[in-house]
Amino acid sequence: MPGTMPALGISLLKAGLARAGHDCDLLYGSTLLIEALAEGSSFDQALRDYQLVGTSGHLGDLLFAPAFWGKPDLIDAVRGRLQAAAFCLPAAERDPFLERLDPERQRMEQTLDRAFAARDWRQFRIVGFSSTFAQSLASLALARRIKLAAPDTMILFGGANVDGTMGAALLASFPFVDAVLQGECDHSLPRLVDAVLTGQPLAGTPGLVMRGMANSPSVPVTDLDGLAVPDFSDFFAQLPPGWRQDQFMLPFETSRGCWWGERSHCIFCGLNGDGMAYRAKSPERAIAEVDRLQSDWQVRRFWAVDNILPRPYFDTVLPALGQRDLELFYETKANLADGQVAALARAGVTRIQPGVESLSTRLLRIMKKGVSRTRNLQLLRSCQMHGVDPLWFYLYGFPGDTEEDYLDDAALMPLLVHLPPPRAINPVTVDRFSPLFRATGMTLHPQQEHRLAFAGLSDTAAADLCYHFDAQVGPADPDRYQPCLAAALAHWQARYRAGAQLEAHIGCTVTLLFDTRDADGVQLRMLSGLMHEVHRSVQDGASPALIAERCRGNAADPDPEDLPIVIAAASHGASFAPEVRTIDEALDWLEAAGLVARDGTVCQALALPRLSMLVALQLGLEAQTLEAMPVDP
Repeated sequence: MPGTMPALGISLLKAGLARAGHDCDLLYGSTLLIEALAEGSSFDQALRDYQLVGTSGHLGDLLFAPAFWGKPDLIDAVRGRLQAAAFCLPAAERDPFLERLDPERQRMEQTLDRAFAARDWRQFRIVGFSSTFAQSLASLALARRIKLAAPDTMILFGGANVDGTMGAALLASFPFVDAVLQGECDHSLPRLVDAVLTGQPLAGTPGLVMRGMANSPSVPVTDLDGLAVPDFSDFFAQLPPGWRQDQFMLPFETSRGCWWGERSHCIFCGLNGDGMAYRAKSPERAIAEVDRLQSDWQVRRFWAVDNILPRPYFDTVLPALGQRDLELFYETKANLADGQVAALARAGVTRIQPGVESLSTRLLRIMKKGVSRTRNLQLLRSCQMHGVDPLWFYLYGFPGDTEEDYLDDAALMPLLVHLPPPRAINPVTVDRFSPLFRATGMTLHPQQEHRLAFAGLSDTAAADLCYHFDAQVGPADPDRYQPCLAAALAHWQARYRAGAQLEAHIGCTVTLLFDTRDADGVQLRMLSGLMHEVHRSVQDGASPALIAERCRGNAADPDPEDLPIVIAAASHGASFAPEVRTIDEALDWLEAAGLVARDGTVCQALALPRLSMLVALQLGLEAQTLEAMPVDP
């Protein structure tokens, strides 16, 4: 969980319990850890360190492992993790980072001391822990202390880390945990609290797992409009000094499940273990909830926790949010049309996570993503044009992959340096509940950091608690292609940060291309005649038959309206593409010039289809560029 954002799950549960007549007190260990990290460091640095701890593999669990298991030598494992080449910090920053964490002087233990001292735990009938990903050991360490001090208090665990067999494994491994509540707990937690407070039988509570009691399966919520608005008051009440208003984000939820996963479950996705069925809030409720949260907390940055944006929201919710001066994040599918990306931008969605994953159509089909190279390129192009940041990672190591799949993508990457690159290239992990996890013929191993974090358990018990597994999934040897991918990505990221551009001013009969992808400088190209027609026909990807249809009968004579483009090209020394007689000749030249990418028989233009205003001013085409810009509805 980001340190600048309250936890949505427990905030929803608190509001639901209040509706049922029960008091609930939330304690944020995240703010206590940030406060501890800020001692001897700046507050902003502490926030960055916390974010790194929470998002870097199992680092959050590793940091609490030495104290939990009484194994100080596990500190060496933390150092080993930081020294790994795959760790996301530059080598020069790793030692200072570890010094700020201060494991030898028990920074994590100090945080646990503060958390334990923050409440009189004997006053509570139930103490619940919401645990996801690398939060297990910190939660277990505090739970053990509480149980020793308040043996009559029920210790309850929920969250993604106890789904499925992981919940029973947690009870078997840690006797101080009394119960696990699995799945969506919006209705089951109030029912459990009622039963505990009134002395009624607990059996039959949906999702409840206890020793010696038959389990009743969890029941997903069907009516999201019936849920309470989350209560974030505890988060804001517990903020330490140093926070700025512009650092906050508020999580919000407009849907659960995945409408794409219902149809075609992506093979590496382990989300929605028992809740894949897609449910969405009505547009009226979604808009009203955002308005309520913004009014209550005076925050304009919002993070949607949905697995995927509801499709009808393009016509309902997004236009309404566009009138509210918000900054939003949403997860989407990668098959967004250009107009949909523009709609996201108008609504204030500045960042999306579209699940691009790869540039190989063959691998994307293996993943069951429902998109192609061409569609992914179109999305990246639209995001760059409309100012929407696509958060994505390039994945490798899939069943049936070949070395050529990745080398082909690596060869394409230098042509894409004007488009948003992936954050990193990562081997695919096998997540519990994913189709890969259920596949046969693979030997699964808990990730090394997980085994180190749970060093006090047997290998079998550690595996039963694991969500991320390592396995040799794909037949291709990563050592033969991964270095090439890594080098291509580093070049892509560096040129993108340097502001590489590939933009086109597309007139009636000519096209002027502005290209700074090569670090040597600007390259201007002029396309005319059939070359212009072919390039214009592949703006949204086209097969040879469609290209021929779009080019049929179009006049090649110069249009007087294109005179400013011709003058700009001549005055700035543009090179003119050769005249061609056939579509195939045009496509071959455009591909060789790095202006078009092929995906089988489909061709896709790579340039943004209009000039940015700075480039237009440089070329003297600002008036024509303004005319070509779409008008917001």
